This record gives sequence, structure tokens and C-alpha cells, in this order.
Amino acid sequence: VMKQSDANTVNVASEIDKEIEKIKTEYPDLDLVIVFNQADFINLAIDNLIRTATMGGILAIIILLVFLRSFKTTLVIALSIPTSIITTFVILFFTDITLNMMTIGALALAIGMLVDNSIVVLENIYRNRSLGMDRITASVDGTNEVSMAVTASTLTTIAVFLPIVFTGGLAAILFKEFALTITIALLSSLVIALTLVPMLSSKLISVKNLESEEEQEKKHGHLVVFYKKVLSLSLRHRFITILISIAMFVISVLMVISVGAEFFPATDEGMINVSVSLPAGSEMEEIDSVLKEIQNTITDISEVEIVFTSSGGGGMYGMGGGGSNGSMTVLLKDLDERDRSAKQISDEIRTMTKDIPGAEIGVAESSTMMMGMMTGAISISIKGDDIDTLKTIGDDFKKIIEKVEGTREVSTSYEDGIPQVQIIADRGVASQYGLTTAQIGSSVINTLSGSNVTKFKVNGDEIDVVLKGDNVYGESISYLEMLPVETPMGSSVPLSEVADIRVEEGPVSITRENQVRVLTVSGSVVGRDVQSASMEIEELLKEYEMPYGYSYIFGGEIEQIQETFTDLFLVMLMAIALVYMIIAAQFESLIQPLSIMFSVPLALSGGFIGLFITGLPLNVIGIIGLIILVGVVVNNAIVLVDYINNRRRRGEDRNAAIMKAGPIRIRPIMMTALTTILGLVPMSFGIGEGAEFTQSMGVVVIGGLSLSTVLTLVIVPVMYTIFDDISESFKRKIKKDKITEQIQ
Repeated sequence: VMKQSDANTVNVASEIDKEIEKIKTEYPDLDLVIVFNQADFINLAIDNLIRTATMGGILAIIILLVFLRSFKTTLVIALSIPTSIITTFVILFFTDITLNMMTIGALALAIGMLVDNSIVVLENIYRNRSLGMDRITASVDGTNEVSMAVTASTLTTIAVFLPIVFTGGLAAILFKEFALTITIALLSSLVIALTLVPMLSSKLISVKNLESEEEQEKKHGHLVVFYKKVLSLSLRHRFITILISIAMFVISVLMVISVGAEFFPATDEGMINVSVSLPAGSEMEEIDSVLKEIQNTITDISEVEIVFTSSGGGGMYGMGGGGSNGSMTVLLKDLDERDRSAKQISDEIRTMTKDIPGAEIGVAESSTMMMGMMTGAISISIKGDDIDTLKTIGDDFKKIIEKVEGTREVSTSYEDGIPQVQIIADRGVASQYGLTTAQIGSSVINTLSGSNVTKFKVNGDEIDVVLKGDNVYGESISYLEMLPVETPMGSSVPLSEVADIRVEEGPVSITRENQVRVLTVSGSVVGRDVQSASMEIEELLKEYEMPYGYSYIFGGEIEQIQETFTDLFLVMLMAIALVYMIIAAQFESLIQPLSIMFSVPLALSGGFIGLFITGLPLNVIGIIGLIILVGVVVNNAIVLVDYINNRRRRGEDRNAAIMKAGPIRIRPIMMTALTTILGLVPMSFGIGEGAEFTQSMGVVVIGGLSLSTVLTLVIVPVMYTIFDDISESFKRKIKKDKITEQIQ
């Protein structure tokens, strides 16, 4: 059963299940077995994401408890998680956005971020209470001091999603609901941080001992002492600090290049598709025999649960198939009941079936995300005029590609012609009997296929009555030659008397692109990333001498990678520009935001290093993680720089303000970073159904946030001083020019 393209898979499957139960009730003797239900995997993947989000939320709350050492204070902040999620669900309901892998994945990603604003607000209120302010004053002033900073921080995070929503292509289709869900959740958390948190703080938070800023610093222990030494050293050696940062970024880029790229991560859905192709004209019994042989071979694999075969027709989804083709769908046990992945098992099936004679066998794991891309991981289109030359080039390309490590099931789109019987009327002889070509054709069709002569009514149903000749005429050419053709005179003559009968090979299909014939060479890649395999193939093909008038282009997954990565790279540039504009508006300066924006390349470095350590290739989901980092990593820098400015406005020297602000802001910065990082730890493990889909995003955000948090506390103050010096030199120059003008 196939659903409509715009229908909800889970809802349709649920309705079908209800109808099947009705059929079972009406026909108790009928045995109906559901071989495959795509909704099962979707439901399992959604349940896994919900578990991931819940675990992330619990870890985030534990971190708060460790840092704050107060149940009441932790409760004030922790309330922002369920409140924000409930608000998000209500808004999603009214906007007709369903709970799916994208929306729940967005909440799993945002779960640790929902407490960030509340942490900054509450920590500042708590600090003011420690300095001796009363509850109400501390809550109001503490919130006002950081309200602009947390608002700007939230807006920068939201801003990175705007280009994704409004850009075209696949990224917009896939991530629109993802972006809207995170936006709603973060805006909800901002409102809660500026309203509910100060109100609860004024009622619940109590401070036992009043402390000066120096005493608060001492409470943080060795961490602050070490940080102050590093910060002081960095401020004295600014040039070396910047060089180290640039070197780290360059090394991280080389690291991510080495792990390669893929379009989408393949998900282990526990289903493997096996396609079987025999020479044209093969009998159905031959196909069935090969399928049974494969079935008997793979039933020894312990992880296999159900095998579904189809001879001479379409596969599980009703696609493909033909007289000489067959398909097999292998359903595996649940993930927690097997040790090997679907990819490993499919590779074993390839090895077990490669020696079956006379059959072309293809094995591929089923992946929901790859359903729209049927051309294979590697696809090369060869263009030219002559089909025989294209076939020769295609065969040569196939041999070259098969030499590349990791390539599997390399094939060309050229198919041998299907044997067919051609009946060519002899018009001269036929006219002597008063016959035309159409009449001869009509006689052959009526005898072999039959014709509807009337309809027979039974219990209100109309049944076609088909009149046809003896089946013997279709059994061989010699019988076909004796097929009687009725003449207008009422007599009949053998078909061989008025027509020439011969067996020829007809073309299966002719593919053209812009009126030029095209032959496609395609294959899959196992055990390595698609990009590195494609680059190796491209280098080998450069040595191949193409005939004049013939050309080739890469398509398939590598084409999708190039197009989508280009779109997302532009999205990242737009996101960086939007974040810069928001920070510039908040600080009312074009220079100061540059010091904050320096945390972006540090975050990207962390993301690249994360992918390198885990061995995951860069894909679309990973790039979305990098784009999210652009909006997230500047948050801590905004809060830090804003606090430095506040202290300078009170009359403190620049370096003194930096040396005071850093240690004071270290606790909220570490808390916000750790809640987000630990909230994503379950996602980064990639355990469970569909977890591979979001794993690279979790790894990228954790890596980027970890590195940037540590380095932001050092690099941002260093960059702040550099840009402040530049700003001051401009001011002195302008002032000097004005004085010179006045003197003149």
C-alpha cells in the first residue's frame, strides 16, 4: 500500500491497521501478515529522540545542581525547561506542525539551551544578593543588568535559522519545521528568564552569607586562579595568542577534509533490498529458482527475521521490476537484538551471493532519507550520439570504478535488447487476398490475446467475456506461422502466407538529455565516505581518452553534496552577517562586535575536531550543526563583553575590568556551556533507531561549544583589547585632525 506524497505516514499506517483488523474480523479464515510497515521505524525513531531529549534534560538539571548546590535555585531554573516545551507544543498545535523527527530533534537539540538565559539572569540576581541587596532590588537590578545581553544572545541564536527558512532547495524543505521549533522554544525560554525567574528568585532564593566580589572569586578555587594567570599571560602576548588560534583553525580544516563528506547519514532501518536481474527473455521459473537459492543462502544469517520475495514484478514499494527481474526484501531483527548493522549484514549477503551464475544481484540497505535519490552514491552520465560507442565507454568506466577501494555493484544503464517476434506483412500477397496490414494485426491480437465481445451480468457485477483463439499458436514460431487469418471472402489463410515472421532484439529504453543520448554508470560505496571515493574516481577518469563528441558528468550523491553544501555555505555567511548586525545594534558599535565574532572560527574548529575524533564524515546535518554554532557560541562572548563594558562605565581601567569580569562570568559561562553540552551527549552517541540521523549534529555542537567556551574566556578579551586599541587610535586621529583644523 503506497501513501499519497503529502500524506502523513504514521496516520495512514494507523488507519490501514484498523482496516486490516476489520478484514480479519469479517474473514476469520484469512491469514494476513504485515511484512513491512514504514511507520514502525518512524515511531521507534521518534521514541528514541524523546528518550534522548529527556536524558539530556536530566543531565542539564544535574549540572545545575552541582554548580548551584541549592535545590531551590536549581528548581527555579529547571522550571524553564518544561514551561518552554509546553509553550512550544501549544504553538506547534495551532500552526498545524506535527511532532516528527525534525520537530522532536529540534527540541532534543535545544533542551540544554532552554536554561541558558535563566542561568545568566539567576546567577546575576544571586551575585547581587551576595553583595547585600534585598530580594526585590536584587531581582529587578540583576535582571535589568543582563536583560539586553540575554535578549541579544537569544536573537543571535534565532537569527541563524532565518536564512535556512527563506533559502530554497532541499535544506529549506527539510529544516523549516526544525528551525521554527527551536525559534519558538528559545523565545519562550527568554520570556520565562525575564519574568518567571526574577519573580521566583525574589520569593525562593536566600543568601546565608554576604560576600564581596573578591570573596566570591576565592570560592571558585583553583580554576579561577589558573584562569587569571592564563588571561594575564594572553593579554601580555596578544600576537602569539592570535597566531595559535589561527593555526588551530587551519589544522582543524585539514582534519575535516581527511574525514571526507557524505550527503545524508544512512539510518539503520533493519531492512535490506536485494534485486535480481536475469538475461532478457528468462522464464519466471528461472527467476523464482534464483530467488529461492538466495533465500536459502541468507536464512543462515542469525540476524534475518523475515524474507519477502517477488518474481517478475516490482519490489516492496512496487517500483522497478519486469519479466526478467525479481526482488527480495530482507527484514532484520530489532537493533537491540543484533550486534551487527544492516550495512555489515548487506556486505555479507553480497559476498554470499556473488558467485550465483547468470544473475546480476544488487544489495542495498533501505534508508528513508535516501528514498528520493535512486541513482546511487556514485553516478556518472556519459553523453554521445552512438549507442555502441556509449556502451564501450560505459564498460571501460565500470572497470575503472571497480578498481577503487570501497565501490560495490558498479553497473551501466545499458541493457541488452529484449527478444521479440516481429510480424512484417507482405503487402503484395496480402492485397491478393483482400487483406490490409491492420486486418492481419487484428487477427493476430484476437487469436493470441482475445477481444471483449460482450459483458455478462452476475449479481449486479459486469464481467467481460473474452473470445480468443487456441493458446497453441503462442507456443512457438512454427505454430504462429499456422495461425489462421480470415479474409474478406470468408476463407482463411496461414499467417506465414501473408507475412514474414522473424525474431529480433528490440531496445529496452533510450535515454536522452537535451536531445543527446545518455548512458549512466552507477554504483554504491561501502566502508568509506562518498566524496573521497568520487575524487579518486575522478582522478582515474582524467587519464581516460574520451572519443571526440563524447563527455561525462558526475551526478548522484556527489552532485547533491555539491549543490546542498554550496547552499548551506551561503546560509552560514548570511547567518554570520545577521549575528554581527544584531550584536552591532546592541553594543551601538561596529568595532566591538568583531571581537565577539572571533569566537565563530574557534567554534567551527571545535566542530571539525569533533568530527575527526569520532570519524564521522561531514554531511548536511553536520553543516546545520555548524550553522547553529554560529548563533550559540557568541552568547557567552556577548555576556562577557557586555559585563566588561558595564564595569568600564563605572570608571574601571580596561585591563582591570577584564581581569575582574572574566573570573566573575566564568561560572555562568561554564554552566550554560555544560548544560547545552550534556543535553546533547545522548544525541552524540548515536544509539537507537534513527539516531545516526542527528549524531553528527550533536558531535559538531558539542565539539564547537567545548573548544569555543574554553578559548572564548581568553581569546575574546584579547581581541577586545586589540579592537579597542584600534578604536582609540581612530578617535585620537580624528581629535588631532579637528585640533589641527581649529589652529589653522
